[in-house]
Formats: sequence, C-alpha cells, structure tokens
Amino acid sequence: MQCGPLFAKFIFLLGRAGGISAQVTEEYTRERPMRIRIPVQYDDEAPRDVP
Repeated sequence: MQCGPLFAKFIFLLGRAGGISAQVTEEYTRERPMRIRIPVQYDDEAPRDVP
C-alpha cells in the first residue's frame, strides 16, 4: 500500500481523535468529577470602576 505522509498522518490523527473521545466519554460516565480548589487571596489594589 503506497500512501503519502500526509495521508498517513491523517489516518493516525483520525485514530487518535477516536481514542481520546472514547476516553473522555468513559471518564464522564464512570468516574466522579474531580474539582480541585486552591484558595487564593487577591493582594493588589482594590477593584476599580471601569467606564
């Protein structure tokens, strides 16, 4: 099978996109949502009114 490098890259990306979308779908349906909250404190000037 003779194919150019552009066609080979397309086939690779097509397979990779399918795998990543399947993994994301599986994570959304099977796992608990992960939410990491880092406490931050704003230490600059007070907010100003924007005209």
